[in-house]
Amino acid sequence: MNKKTMQPLSGIRILDLSLVLAGPLCTQQMSDMGAEVIKIEHPVRGDDTREMKPPERGGESHFYLSANRNKRSVALDFDAPEGRKIIHGLAEHCDVLIENFRTGVMARRGLDYAGMKDRHPHLIYCSISAYGRVSPMAERPGFDPILQAEAGLMSFAASRMATRCAIRCQSSIPLPRSMRRRRSWGQSWCASVPAGDSSSIWPCTTAPLRF
Repeated sequence: MNKKTMQPLSGIRILDLSLVLAGPLCTQQMSDMGAEVIKIEHPVRGDDTREMKPPERGGESHFYLSANRNKRSVALDFDAPEGRKIIHGLAEHCDVLIENFRTGVMARRGLDYAGMKDRHPHLIYCSISAYGRVSPMAERPGFDPILQAEAGLMSFAASRMATRCAIRCQSSIPLPRSMRRRRSWGQSWCASVPAGDSSSIWPCTTAPLRF
């Protein structure tokens, strides 16, 4: 038995529709645990982090490389009907779908959990957002610096990556549990992960180191 087959997520296939850092860090962590990750990127510019230079290596952004190892990328426009058809085709052969678009983006394309669960009843759907999908602030966009400021993380000089790491951990930890639930109950499952909730964890855990 080789090392790959001995990893905890060996045999699990992830459809990664996320971009920038929070979602890609989550799926990278899952790939490190043996999952196969298929990353969907914009057909013209790719993931936004490809343009975050310098620093770079071999013409590729360090930001992109740091969050996307061990993945296979597909350039795909799911604004187009043909692209959405391919997404559904891939979802048929995947165990987990992860996305981190603004609230409403996936729903308008029929690719949110409500639009996927009946067609793909086996699929575990992980939705990463800034403030949750049903909260009073669900429609507000949110990005790492905003969430760090709101959670008080900017007062910690060494916490630039704290929000991203918290989201990565909070997103990836429930997924194996959801897969066990699917095996037991035979149904899909949606995990909604608000980044604002994730970032609020870190001041509690790092404050003793600061003060």
